Amino acid sequence: MSNIPVATPSFEQKLPDKLAREAAIELEVRKFQEGIVQLLQMSAARGPHPSVVVPPRTPVMYGNPAALGWGAFAMSMFMLSCFLTGLLDDTAIGIALPLALFYGGLAQIIAGVWEYAVANTFHATAFISYGAFWLSFASFQQNVVPWWTVRGLSQFSLDQALGVYLLGWFIFTSYMLLGSLRVSKTLFAFFVCLEMTFMLLFISAFADSVRTRRAGAWFGILTAAAAWYASAASLINASWRQNLVPTIPYVHAQQGDPYMHGQPEDPYLHGHKNAVYAHGQHSGPAPGASGGSSDPYGQPGSYVQGHQQQQQGMPSV
Repeated sequence: MSNIPVATPSFEQKLPDKLAREAAIELEVRKFQEGIVQLLQMSAARGPHPSVVVPPRTPVMYGNPAALGWGAFAMSMFMLSCFLTGLLDDTAIGIALPLALFYGGLAQIIAGVWEYAVANTFHATAFISYGAFWLSFASFQQNVVPWWTVRGLSQFSLDQALGVYLLGWFIFTSYMLLGSLRVSKTLFAFFVCLEMTFMLLFISAFADSVRTRRAGAWFGILTAAAAWYASAASLINASWRQNLVPTIPYVHAQQGDPYMHGQPEDPYLHGHKNAVYAHGQHSGPAPGASGGSSDPYGQPGSYVQGHQQQQQGMPSV
């Protein structure tokens, strides 16, 4: 008996069946997804089951990066000013460049990034900007000045370029000075000294005046002292949980300024009775606090105002 050949369906004949199967699978998947969405909506409408216990949210703890930021600026400014005043031989000024790179530059920028994490725009802008100043100044002294000298370019042109550079920082410091009027008198004093420092230094660069440069360097030493005071206040007050080192915040900063960081009663600036300690050892109301306001997670006094509840009664510096 001869075998009867069986006709094999062609691709065109198989295609309709394949498309039909894929369409059926897609329809089932869509129905499954719609069912999941409906279940989630019904669950959200009913709320959590009475037997389900929602654990309290652990508060996020941050330290105060201002102590690092102001300390980094102070050390770098003090070292550089000692050379510019003539107290130290300015031929050895290169020894200040590694300090400016790593402590004044890198460490201060890190502090500025963490200031953004605790929603402090003023300090973040100051630390990152002046950290970049120290990095760029060290690069200028280490790379641009030798390159300029090797090529025999005029010292006058170099001084003019340095004057424009310092003038730019004088302008930036001017509106930082205005911003400090909304924070504390400690920072206002710091920015007044820094403003005078940049002003005298850029004038000395344009006029090629050694006396003006040394006057600016003496203001630089005053600036370093103010920055060290701010750093010490941030560190000591946070460590002791008391205002041992006064920073004299302005009245509007003490009362809570909604334009500071977008929220009224910003505890990072002026403290709060229900603040969370920065070192993470306590998550309830601070000692001496009467009661506590309810947070959105149902834990009175432990997570008030989000992660900005950092310091207990710590004024901004």
